[in-house]
Amino acid sequence: MESNNFLYTNPKGKPVTIHSYSAGQEFQNCRRKYKLSRIDGWKEKEKRASFEFGKCIEDSIRFFHESGMKMGASGEEFTRLWIKYQDNKELTYTDKESSWENMHQMGIEMMALYEINLPSFPIYKPQFQLSYRKEVFPNSELSGLEFIAYIDMLVKRPEDEPMIIDIKTASQELDETPNILSLDSQLCAYGWVSGILNVGFIWFTKSKIGPYKKGDEVTLLAKTFFNGIGLTDPGEHFTVLEHDVESGTVKMVRPQDFIPLCEELAAITGKGSTAKKSDLIQNYQDKGKLFFPDAKAVTKQRLQFVTARLNPDDVKEMGEAIGQEIIDIADASERNFFPKEPSIRGLLKKCQMCCMLGICLGDKKIRDERVIRINSDWLDEIEDEG
Repeated sequence: MESNNFLYTNPKGKPVTIHSYSAGQEFQNCRRKYKLSRIDGWKEKEKRASFEFGKCIEDSIRFFHESGMKMGASGEEFTRLWIKYQDNKELTYTDKESSWENMHQMGIEMMALYEINLPSFPIYKPQFQLSYRKEVFPNSELSGLEFIAYIDMLVKRPEDEPMIIDIKTASQELDETPNILSLDSQLCAYGWVSGILNVGFIWFTKSKIGPYKKGDEVTLLAKTFFNGIGLTDPGEHFTVLEHDVESGTVKMVRPQDFIPLCEELAAITGKGSTAKKSDLIQNYQDKGKLFFPDAKAVTKQRLQFVTARLNPDDVKEMGEAIGQEIIDIADASERNFFPKEPSIRGLLKKCQMCCMLGICLGDKKIRDERVIRINSDWLDEIEDEG
């Protein structure tokens, strides 16, 4: 028997019975924004380059695995996908992202990092873009309401339990405190809907393209011959001392040698200090502790692979929280009560950043700058927000 329960009616008049993590985040952030976007049909005009970039990264990883894992293939695929946005004037870039060209370079370097590090990851015959659905209230008055999750990657070695992996591109590095990922609400939600407790992130951190500065952490992208000593393998980490833009080389040391060398250089003062510092640098070079590859052979982009095992009690609690969230949404829809939850002061100025600001202010100019209506008929009017 088909259920008559639903969360809300979308802009096309269709009852919605499926909830998701992203929908829950929007509801928690501001119930009014949830209504304006999902029920009334308002959509942000701005198209962030980071969103399309992230999809290109995910699709390039998938292509790499499904096409035989030929070295360099993921970077080539990223270029093929990203070039579609080269002339898209609607995309907006952060200061760190800067431009299409810079993000192209970021993506190429990220894909090189992935291929270099993949042998050390527990990734075996991955499956991509799987969906898991779970009825939240089976055999009850609220039967028919479901939670859905889209999984970027599922891996399982024959001798191991399966693992859910989410692929992220971000502006900040991921906290690697042991097992802290077990507290991530998205991964807990995925664990609840799938029944899989092993989770992880493939986490790419974007770093601004440009000259390297003293203290920058970089990773070698290609096997390189140094100082007559031997080969240094790709994937090794270094700390920059100096970037000679004219010659195109980067002078760098291993992270454990950076502070000692800087301290030794700082301790050299007075007459003849320039020559003594040069001798010290030469000594480091002779011992194979100083490296100066071409700048194109290193990257400031960062790749982390972090895993955790979810606590079954936390997963159960997440399921209960999802259920309560669904009850709250259905109740708000039935009463047509989605109150504004503003924040305009302090660090969290979410209203100023929100694309719906013009609607909440009753300001048509700001509204039309930030959003469009995506239901079947364009309504050139400001909703009476009471």
